[in-house]
Amino acid sequence: MTTPSAVRWSVGVVASLLIILNLLHLTLGFTRLQRALAEQPIPARFADPLRTAWLYIGSVTLLLGILLLWLLPDLSAGSAGAWKAAVGLGVTLIVVGIASHFATGRHPGLLFFCVLGLALLVPLLLARQFFQK
Repeated sequence: MTTPSAVRWSVGVVASLLIILNLLHLTLGFTRLQRALAEQPIPARFADPLRTAWLYIGSVTLLLGILLLWLLPDLSAGSAGAWKAAVGLGVTLIVVGIASHFATGRHPGLLFFCVLGLALLVPLLLARQFFQK
């Protein structure tokens, strides 16, 4: 059985990675996107939705990391509600990773979301007895 400290550690690591990677996505990545659009212009009907999607996806996944950090004290206290929310986020990351990979067909890096989801989900499931108080 996984200990509650392993759950706290895995949730903290996944949350931190989501925050750091998405801050980079929203700053450096958006700058690179703007530069690429300037060098190889595409029609405005595609460029504007691409910029919007870039910012939207980065913001949502940044907020997922913040939400996980927000759940961390309740997970440490053994809250069943926080456990269910964290499990839901882990499953979501796995599904989004798989769906994104198959939707693009060319970017295996999108499966990294599955790795994050599994890193979150496995310790939570192994320590579920701690959260059934």
